[in-house]
Amino acid sequence: MRAIFPAGIHMSRAGRWLGLGAGLLILATAACASYPQCLGDCVHGRGTLILESGEQYVGEFQNGLRHGYGTLTLRSGAHYSGEWQYNVRHGRGTYVWPNGDKYIGEWRNGKRHGEGTLFYGNGDRETGRWAGGKPAETRFYKAQTAAGG
Repeated sequence: MRAIFPAGIHMSRAGRWLGLGAGLLILATAACASYPQCLGDCVHGRGTLILESGEQYVGEFQNGLRHGYGTLTLRSGAHYSGEWQYNVRHGRGTYVWPNGDKYIGEWRNGKRHGEGTLFYGNGDRETGRWAGGKPAETRFYKAQTAAGG
């Protein structure tokens, strides 16, 4: 069950304390086994959030959302380490794909945006400015071969 709640102290119908502040409250019930799982403080602090999908986030939370610095590891093996703002990649960070490609740079609203470099698994790289997740003003550099080409 999910519920978005406004600022304040929140009580369940049974009178149990549910939270303080505003944010997204996710409660596990018997019907959904024991997910999501939280170790630490996943409301206002630092913790580990494990989802039923196999995704895992380790980092800072504010109002129950990923906010601050943290690492999200996806079931595919891809992972992002960097800054978050209200559950979205925003700021500086690194995203690594399972094939070995890696982007290091700036993010805005979950997309590559600003200065950054995309390193390809084969050694090639693309560096420059990104906008809305796509290259805007970048330069492509081919990997050097053993023969110097």
